Amino acid sequence: MKNIKNFLAQPKVVTISFVGMLISLVVFYYFQQYLGAKILDVLPGYNLSIVNQSMVAFGDFGRNLYAFLTLTLDVIFPIFYVSFFSGFILLMIKKGILRQLYIIPIILGIVDIMENIQIFTMLITFPDIFAEQVEWSSKTTLLKNWLANLTYLAILLALSVRIFNWATKKNN
Repeated sequence: MKNIKNFLAQPKVVTISFVGMLISLVVFYYFQQYLGAKILDVLPGYNLSIVNQSMVAFGDFGRNLYAFLTLTLDVIFPIFYVSFFSGFILLMIKKGILRQLYIIPIILGIVDIMENIQIFTMLITFPDIFAEQVEWSSKTTLLKNWLANLTYLAILLALSVRIFNWATKKNN
């Protein structure tokens, strides 16, 4: 675990992962524009009716493209943001128990991959999807959104710790 922390805490890794994260976000933005509908990943939750409406709006080509991006870019994207957020936290908090906040983005990334698998399954099996399948996928999306908010709070806390340490060091 120490090797992972050392790797993630390198400024070069944080910078590269930040750039990768931004490029991924731009691609997702234009993909959503192309589809003309929001992708399921960004919805606050959904049910069978919403999923069916979305799948129809995507069309065959859109669903296939979405499925492809779910297995490619939407697997790489969590790697970028986990590396960036965890690395940022580790860079901001040099020691102490709060340094363990770097684990939150890792858990977020794992849940995101689980969500991707569920969305991919719905994309390739449409129209044969079931309410229970959609419910589990929606719950995973809600958990991902909750963990993303927790990650943002961890980033703010890490930044606050860094500013506090800098301010108290400067006054001594």
